[in-house]
Amino acid sequence: MNRVVCIVLLVVGSGCHLKADDWPTVKTGIRLRYPDVEDLTTAELSAWHARSDKVQPILLDARAAAEFAVSHLAGAVHAPTLG
Repeated sequence: MNRVVCIVLLVVGSGCHLKADDWPTVKTGIRLRYPDVEDLTTAELSAWHARSDKVQPILLDARAAAEFAVSHLAGAVHAPTLG
């Protein structure tokens, strides 16, 4: 049996200093560096999370502890970055 593992890393928060118009450049850079990694929209993630018959993704939230304490997605694991 093949097992699919999906990890969704959440890094947006007050520590992120990008403007809205910077995101297309960021997304292009990610796509160029990791061409085999699929992405999904928030709507697709929500639909996936709602289906109990699918293997659920692991949600890693890399924001600061204070941000994670205020709000995070249900089931997200706090995985702060070092430094």
